Amino acid sequence: MPARMNSMPKVAFADWLRAELAAIDRTQAWLSQTSGLSQGYLSKLMNRERLAGHDACTAIAKALGKKDIEVMRAAGLAEPEPDSDTPSAQDLLTYFSSLMPDHQADVIEHAKALYALEKSEKPYRAVAADSKS
Repeated sequence: MPARMNSMPKVAFADWLRAELAAIDRTQAWLSQTSGLSQGYLSKLMNRERLAGHDACTAIAKALGKKDIEVMRAAGLAEPEPDSDTPSAQDLLTYFSSLMPDHQADVIEHAKALYALEKSEKPYRAVAADSKS
Protein backbone atom coordinates (compact mmCIF):
# COMPACT_ATOMS: atom_id res chain seq x y z
CA MET A 1 0.00 0.00 0.00
CA PRO A 2 1.40 3.46 -0.89
CA ALA A 3 2.62 5.62 1.94
CA ARG A 4 0.34 8.39 3.07
CA MET A 5 1.70 11.80 2.09
CA ASN A 6 0.19 13.52 5.07
CA SER A 7 -0.59 11.55 8.17
CA MET A 8 -3.55 13.77 9.04
CA PRO A 9 -5.33 15.42 6.12
CA LYS A 10 -6.92 18.77 6.93
CA VAL A 11 -10.31 17.22 6.22
CA ALA A 12 -10.78 13.52 6.81
CA PHE A 13 -11.44 11.61 3.60
CA ALA A 14 -14.79 10.35 4.92
CA ASP A 15 -15.92 13.93 5.60
CA TRP A 16 -14.66 15.07 2.20
CA LEU A 17 -16.50 12.23 0.46
CA ARG A 18 -19.73 12.92 2.36
CA ALA A 19 -19.54 16.59 1.37
CA GLU A 20 -18.90 15.69 -2.28
CA LEU A 21 -21.88 13.34 -2.36
CA ALA A 22 -24.11 15.91 -0.63
CA ALA A 23 -23.04 18.61 -3.11
CA ILE A 24 -24.35 16.52 -6.01
CA ASP A 25 -27.30 15.13 -4.03
CA ARG A 26 -26.13 11.51 -4.33
CA THR A 27 -25.99 8.62 -1.91
CA GLN A 28 -23.41 6.07 -0.90
CA ALA A 29 -25.50 3.46 -2.77
CA TRP A 30 -25.24 5.56 -5.94
CA LEU A 31 -21.47 5.84 -5.48
CA SER A 32 -21.21 2.08 -5.05
CA GLN A 33 -23.17 1.44 -8.23
CA THR A 34 -21.36 4.13 -10.23
CA SER A 35 -17.83 3.40 -9.01
CA GLY A 36 -18.05 -0.38 -8.90
CA LEU A 37 -16.90 -0.36 -5.27
CA SER A 38 -18.86 -2.53 -2.87
CA GLN A 39 -21.29 -1.02 -0.38
CA GLY A 40 -19.34 -2.69 2.43
CA TYR A 41 -16.04 -1.15 1.32
CA LEU A 42 -17.59 2.30 1.00
CA SER A 43 -19.24 1.90 4.37
CA LYS A 44 -15.84 1.18 5.95
CA LEU A 45 -14.38 4.25 4.22
CA MET A 46 -17.24 6.42 5.42
CA ASN A 47 -16.95 5.09 8.98
CA ARG A 48 -13.16 5.60 8.98
CA GLU A 49 -12.55 1.90 9.44
CA ARG A 50 -10.51 1.67 6.25
CA LEU A 51 -8.21 3.93 4.25
CA ALA A 52 -8.82 4.50 0.56
CA GLY A 53 -6.22 3.08 -1.79
CA HIS A 54 -5.17 4.22 -5.24
CA ASP A 55 -7.67 2.00 -7.11
CA ALA A 56 -10.56 3.14 -4.92
CA CYS A 57 -9.60 6.80 -5.41
CA THR A 58 -9.50 6.30 -9.17
CA ALA A 59 -12.95 4.67 -9.15
CA ILE A 60 -14.39 7.40 -6.91
CA ALA A 61 -12.88 10.13 -9.09
CA LYS A 62 -14.42 8.64 -12.21
CA ALA A 63 -17.83 8.33 -10.53
CA LEU A 64 -17.71 11.91 -9.25
CA GLY A 65 -16.33 13.34 -12.48
CA LYS A 66 -13.19 14.56 -10.75
CA LYS A 67 -9.49 14.25 -11.50
CA ASP A 68 -7.78 11.28 -9.84
CA ILE A 69 -5.24 13.58 -8.18
CA GLU A 70 -7.99 15.57 -6.41
CA VAL A 71 -9.41 12.44 -4.80
CA MET A 72 -5.95 11.11 -3.97
CA ARG A 73 -5.08 14.41 -2.28
CA ALA A 74 -8.28 14.20 -0.23
CA ALA A 75 -7.33 10.65 0.78
CA GLY A 76 -3.79 11.69 1.70
CA LEU A 77 -2.19 9.69 -1.12
CA ALA A 78 -0.76 12.71 -2.96
CA GLU A 79 0.98 15.92 -1.99
CA PRO A 80 -1.37 18.83 -1.34
CA GLU A 81 -1.81 21.31 -4.18
CA PRO A 82 0.82 24.05 -4.01
CA ASP A 83 -0.15 27.47 -2.68
CA SER A 84 -1.45 29.86 -5.30
CA ASP A 85 1.72 31.96 -4.90
CA THR A 86 3.81 28.99 -6.00
CA PRO A 87 4.11 28.32 -9.72
CA SER A 88 2.15 25.24 -10.62
CA ALA A 89 3.47 22.32 -12.58
CA GLN A 90 1.10 23.39 -15.36
CA ASP A 91 2.71 26.85 -15.46
CA LEU A 92 6.15 25.27 -15.63
CA LEU A 93 5.04 22.89 -18.36
CA THR A 94 3.63 25.79 -20.38
CA TYR A 95 6.91 27.70 -20.19
CA PHE A 96 9.00 24.60 -20.77
CA SER A 97 7.08 23.49 -23.85
CA SER A 98 7.55 26.89 -25.46
CA LEU A 99 11.36 26.62 -25.29
CA MET A 100 13.60 25.40 -28.08
CA PRO A 101 14.89 21.81 -27.58
CA ASP A 102 18.40 22.96 -26.59
CA HIS A 103 16.96 25.21 -23.90
CA GLN A 104 14.66 22.42 -22.69
CA ALA A 105 17.73 20.24 -22.22
CA ASP A 106 19.38 23.07 -20.22
CA VAL A 107 16.31 23.38 -18.01
CA ILE A 108 16.31 19.63 -17.34
CA GLU A 109 20.01 19.66 -16.42
CA HIS A 110 19.48 22.65 -14.14
CA ALA A 111 16.50 20.97 -12.44
CA LYS A 112 18.55 17.80 -11.89
CA ALA A 113 21.36 19.84 -10.35
CA LEU A 114 18.97 21.70 -8.04
CA TYR A 115 17.33 18.43 -7.03
CA ALA A 116 20.72 16.91 -6.22
CA LEU A 117 21.65 19.97 -4.17
CA GLU A 118 18.43 19.80 -2.18
CA LYS A 119 18.96 16.11 -1.48
CA SER A 120 22.44 16.83 -0.18
CA GLU A 121 22.46 18.69 3.09
CA LYS A 122 24.63 21.47 1.75
CA PRO A 123 22.73 24.72 1.15
CA TYR A 124 22.54 25.85 -2.50
CA ARG A 125 24.31 29.16 -1.88
CA ALA A 126 27.25 27.39 -0.23
CA VAL A 127 27.61 25.04 -3.21
CA ALA A 128 27.37 27.96 -5.64
CA ALA A 129 30.07 29.84 -3.71
CA ASP A 130 32.30 26.73 -3.70
CA SER A 131 32.01 26.42 -7.47
CA LYS A 132 33.22 30.03 -7.97
CA SER A 133 36.44 29.35 -6.08
